[in-house]
Amino acid sequence: MVRLLYILLFFVSNGAVAQDLIVKRSGEVIYCNIESVEDYYIHFYELGDTSRALLYKMDAAIVKKIVFGGDDQLAFLDQSNITTSEAISGSYIMLETNLDGLFNDFLSLHFQYLKQKYAFDIGFKRFSSSANVSFEAIDHKGSMVELGFSLPMNMFGKKDRPMRGLYIRGYGIFTTGNFRNVFQSGGIIEYNQLSFGVQGVLHYQITKSFYVKMYYGLGGTKQVESFAPSIRRADLSGGNGLQNIYGMRIGYVF
Repeated sequence: MVRLLYILLFFVSNGAVAQDLIVKRSGEVIYCNIESVEDYYIHFYELGDTSRALLYKMDAAIVKKIVFGGDDQLAFLDQSNITTSEAISGSYIMLETNLDGLFNDFLSLHFQYLKQKYAFDIGFKRFSSSANVSFEAIDHKGSMVELGFSLPMNMFGKKDRPMRGLYIRGYGIFTTGNFRNVFQSGGIIEYNQLSFGVQGVLHYQITKSFYVKMYYGLGGTKQVESFAPSIRRADLSGGNGLQNIYGMRIGYVF
């Protein structure tokens, strides 16, 4: 918008549209009459098109600068300040792990595939903990498989660090585990459970290769087989029923 106003003021001050030129990053020079300049495209007419019948559109990413007829220049040397979801182009493969797992006795590894309009992830977790439940000491171990699908809600990344924004994510978690009472001679009790829910995710790219991700949401958990102690495991805050699911991860972009 600022560039467009700049061009309009220039045209008004000169009383007419003068001959302009576009200098591409490849070195090619195009003589033309520029109609408008936007964040991502330059619109122009060929010099011989006096009736302005055919309007051309050029991607600003391949342009080094534009020069108006009065030698006024508008450079396109640095576009790292572009703020839009369009900054994400192509696809990305990422690997991430939970930072809070270091303090909550679990390890995790997640793979994520991200494109401009969606992201898909699959994760594996392993937890081991001890807790006092109803005055009984419980040894608790298990593993989890998680699937997630995310949609962008508000992106504010820059062109050199496009993966900054807020996502809404739906997920499903399958947990299999076992526990035993350390004060009793009974055997190990095994269980399985399913969890589903929705969470908000803040995805913030720090450098070209590294990012952090913070998430919070609600999920419902249902025991599929047997029962499990109501203690925290990995992202889950408890056993059966509605619970908070939250955490923080750090990741690497390939």
